[in-house]
Amino acid sequence: MDAATTRYKGYQRLAGCFAGFVVALIIIDLNIQSFVVIILIIAVFTFLFNYLHFGHSHSSYFGTQASVVHFFRCS
Repeated sequence: MDAATTRYKGYQRLAGCFAGFVVALIIIDLNIQSFVVIILIIAVFTFLFNYLHFGHSHSSYFGTQASVVHFFRCS
């Protein structure tokens, strides 16, 4: 791996971490009282982030990081 590829993957991880954290904060800030609705929202965003992870190798690191941060922050 060259330095440009490593830097690109690092930027993807930082962007994914930021995106997952922002989505989790928005979900938490909505102050939804229904457990079922919260689980459905978490499932939808987890699906979207995993779709990015498995969709194409150019977005895989972003999807992975966003999904992990989103899941752990909302749990």
